[in-house]
Amino acid sequence: MVYFQCKERISLPVDEVLHLSDIGMLLKDSREEFPDAEIKCPAKTGVYKLTGGYILSQLPPEMRDRLTIVGNASVYVHREKPRSGKAVMALKYAFVCLVLLCGSALAMAWFHADVDMASAQANIYTYVSGSAPENELFISLPYALGVGVGVALFYAVTSKRRTSPLIIKMNSYRSEQEEAQAITVERSTLNPT
Repeated sequence: MVYFQCKERISLPVDEVLHLSDIGMLLKDSREEFPDAEIKCPAKTGVYKLTGGYILSQLPPEMRDRLTIVGNASVYVHREKPRSGKAVMALKYAFVCLVLLCGSALAMAWFHADVDMASAQANIYTYVSGSAPENELFISLPYALGVGVGVALFYAVTSKRRTSPLIIKMNSYRSEQEEAQAITVERSTLNPT
């Protein structure tokens, strides 16, 4: 008996052929032979949901009888265009980061102007120290650094092992997006008659 566990999702360029080993992991005895079969999937960009029944239907009968699917019974296949060069991707990422940085800086600046944060911080400093601040930078810089460190800790930017609220939200968003956009692949999808 050979067990097969589907991955949650995979990305595959449209010009590559999909194989059984691409969409999941075979769990078998090391002495047992089990060839890697080709699984038909549309060669157009998009998100395709391959169900366990469809995956089994793509295997030859002698392989199908020996394979049991365990765990997740479907996989989302993201068919993508071949990626552009590394320099182009680096420029795109830099541009997106710059836009996000400028947008968040403006949002924080406008919020602080609306609530008059400078006078609020000066009042707190006066209450704690008993005298008015000589320079507002001594209050603003630690506050700004504290906001940055707090955001980094909350979203676990510094740690690769912790599950952060951002990762949870991104996984939830990705799952909802896949469910909405996915085309369930069946025999009729590939061979219209």
